[in-house]
Amino acid sequence: MQLAIVQIAGVGLLQAPLVPESPLCWVFWASFALGALVQWLVLKKARHPWARWSFAAVLGLGLLAGELGCQLITGWDLLLPMLAYWWCLTLLLGTAAAALAYRLRRRTS
Repeated sequence: MQLAIVQIAGVGLLQAPLVPESPLCWVFWASFALGALVQWLVLKKARHPWARWSFAAVLGLGLLAGELGCQLITGWDLLLPMLAYWWCLTLLLGTAAAALAYRLRRRTS
């Protein structure tokens, strides 16, 4: 049993952002920007500290669900949990980038 990250690397989903001819490249960058935008808005509008990280927590649960799906499902049916895991990972990377930019912006202001 391999981890989901190893499986999506074997399929080539981790290389998708580097191949502009692939539609998955544009899906990756659009999802990255969407994750960053949502997290930026949550950080700006949330009043409670737990609410600021709720989007990232939901994405973490999505990663966990994708990991479980990749461990339990075999064959062609494995494609859907792998894509879901990859999409949650992409959104989470955008969330991390927005959180880093938000922290750096608040530190300099």
